[in-house]
Amino acid sequence: MKQTRSLLTAMVAGMAAPASMGMPIQYTRVTGSDLSRLRGDAARVGQDFAKVINRHGNKNQTGLKEFA
Repeated sequence: MKQTRSLLTAMVAGMAAPASMGMPIQYTRVTGSDLSRLRGDAARVGQDFAKVINRHGNKNQTGLKEFA
């Protein structure tokens, strides 16, 4: 019974697929200017780099040498 129901559901979804092509796509609205969004992205990437450097720096504390 489950297989028959799945088959019928798939057939109905397949026949309805062409109708869904004409539906408008809803995109999310962005807020702020392009520059402010780029600055936010750069800040998040910088925070990620800082976390990784701190994580690996603590593991390899003895192997680090300072360059003068």
